[in-house]
Amino acid sequence: MTISLAFLYIAYILKLAFSKEEAFIGKKEIITLTVMSIIMSLCKIVYVPLVLLMFIIPKEKIQRLQKVKKNNCNNSNSSNYKFNMAWNFKYIFSTF
Repeated sequence: MTISLAFLYIAYILKLAFSKEEAFIGKKEIITLTVMSIIMSLCKIVYVPLVLLMFIIPKEKIQRLQKVKKNNCNNSNSSNYKFNMAWNFKYIFSTF
């Protein structure tokens, strides 16, 4: 069971990273990856390094980062830049 889950996890990450069909990775895919990572790491400690495969996914494909970059570009000239950065950080982690 754990080996098949590891293969499924690797295949799903490679699909998200290199697929031309999916332009952006949304909340559903991130939640799926997180759940699969947790289940796989709890089965055996040997599979914990496979979680690092998530870094193969280009940051341009993650939809949440696209929204935050737009907010940073719009607010970068304001005098309260630190407040805007903290607000964007809160925005990223508020939906998880």
